[in-house]
Amino acid sequence: MAEQHSHDEDDCDHDHEQVEVARLWVEDGDLHCSLDDPDMFEDPASWGEVLAELAKNVATCLKESTGAEEAATIRVIREMFLKDLEEFK
Repeated sequence: MAEQHSHDEDDCDHDHEQVEVARLWVEDGDLHCSLDDPDMFEDPASWGEVLAELAKNVATCLKESTGAEEAATIRVIREMFLKDLEEFK
């Protein structure tokens, strides 16, 4: 899998302190995630904002690389997200 970076990476303001929130990688076909500090945000809703920003970034990157419509990509991501979380109902 080719390494890809966010379209925002070059726009980071390197004069301010930055904190890595999470790392995601695929190993042997399985997705893995590591959180630097799971207690970084007091309100769990903040993690929802992180995940939404990630989804928007994916949609933007796919639009740039394949021409996929951002709204359609977000719909597919949302559907899979909700399906994957069904076990926690």
